[in-house]
Amino acid sequence: RVLFLDEPTSGLDSYTANEVMTVVKGLGSSGVTICATIHSPSQYTFHLFDNLIMLVKGQVVYFGPTSEATSFAISKCPKVKEMSGGYNDAEFLVDLVTEADRQGKGNEIAEGYYNSSLRERNVAQLDSYISSDQELVLSSDIKAELATKSSTVTPWYWGL
Repeated sequence: RVLFLDEPTSGLDSYTANEVMTVVKGLGSSGVTICATIHSPSQYTFHLFDNLIMLVKGQVVYFGPTSEATSFAISKCPKVKEMSGGYNDAEFLVDLVTEADRQGKGNEIAEGYYNSSLRERNVAQLDSYISSDQELVLSSDIKAELATKSSTVTPWYWGL
């Protein structure tokens, strides 16, 4: 199961946003894969995410554990900004990557990720998922879910 969320905390105060994302984290802990975009998360909400992917102009500059993102970015980004008091990790990462991109160093950051051991580990992990999928035996309830053609309340064309 995969749940895609596009800015689920938009318009919410920080307390409610933290509550919403705590519930989403619970869904993830129960086996649901969550893919979410989120803008300006609090420190608490940011660290609810297991993994983070950051892009600059469509290029991956980081994909890995959220807990390692700041130290990775500091080690791979050109020295354009120092982390100081008052920043949470999410704000710092966005500011760091944005400032580097404004200085024309976006490709340099992407190359830093591309040539990293972290990317090599990610590729190896994906390869193992693909190869293990060949031998995967699915339970009947999962097969039934995968066979479902649509599970929306309203027809798709109502969105048009």
